[in-house]
Amino acid sequence: MYLSKICERAKQVFIEKDRVNVSGIIVAGLAELKTELVADKMFDPRLKAKVLRTVDISYGSDRGLHEAIVLAEDILADAMLTKERKLLESFFLQVSQTDGNYATGTKEVLFALEQGVGVVDLLLCWEDLPTIRFTLRNSVKNGKCQCCKIRRFLTDYLN
Repeated sequence: MYLSKICERAKQVFIEKDRVNVSGIIVAGLAELKTELVADKMFDPRLKAKVLRTVDISYGSDRGLHEAIVLAEDILADAMLTKERKLLESFFLQVSQTDGNYATGTKEVLFALEQGVGVVDLLLCWEDLPTIRFTLRNSVKNGKCQCCKIRRFLTDYLN
């Protein structure tokens, strides 16, 4: 009974519009409950395919969550590195093609961004991208209009 409730709840949380909304699942728990959950026939096969690891934890609540994260740290790091590697491979593939379907440099990237919705499919920025946050206010309505991030040195490149 308890496992069927967990299976149903997992389906509600991790499946939206008939698609899994996470890239991986780490199942953590005490004793054999986690193993029984993953083996249970009511556990959705789409979710089973996303299980990266099951880990034994000694605690519940926040402390147990922290313990699960520590125990699965290597898999979490690998997942992020794999995602970043795939993004870079995609970028280098675009650069290697002669269709000019990429932009590098501040002016070129801003020009592409200003061309409208759908022109930029993927925007890669480096980790230490210096930014300043500006809040634009609508002087007529005296309220916040929008927020955006602008590179600190952007003006130098545009002038």
